[in-house]
Amino acid sequence: MTEWWRTVRATARRLGTVPLLLRLVVLASCTVAVTSTIVPAWDVPNGYVVIAALAAVVASIVPDSGGGLCFAAAIVTGWATGAESAAVGPALVVTALALLVGHVAGALAAAMPATAAADARLMTRWWRPTAAIGAGVVATAILVGALDAWSPPGSIIVVLAALVVAGLGVWWWSAIDEA
Repeated sequence: MTEWWRTVRATARRLGTVPLLLRLVVLASCTVAVTSTIVPAWDVPNGYVVIAALAAVVASIVPDSGGGLCFAAAIVTGWATGAESAAVGPALVVTALALLVGHVAGALAAAMPATAAADARLMTRWWRPTAAIGAGVVATAILVGALDAWSPPGSIIVVLAALVVAGLGVWWWSAIDEA
């Protein structure tokens, strides 16, 4: 028992600050996504929440595994089976933003080992694309909510076109530093 505890402590001392922070951000974003899925008075099946919670732990500890995909799939399935309507509300926007932040943090955490000694400025490199995509998520939610209330013919084409334009804008804006 003593040898096992020494190994755990030695491993914990070797963890890098940036990889550990990224993994904590992944866990926090998963917690927000699960909370915003179960807080509304919907009938979300408990099985999907349990699967999401287990996948969140796996995605946080081993970000380059399939845990993030399993987590997102469980959340989306929970929304699809438990939501009372297809309307866009605050809970959906919060969940989408949490999934976005978790995805970006997980992608960055997966690119480095847990013991990597990375400069904290590395995390700030990803703020612009994350902020732009987050703004795009909120703008898309507002657009979908407005079009849902108005319900014009072909409104899905407008939403898809807006998503393509937002995606190209984020790509162009994030590629400025690379040129």
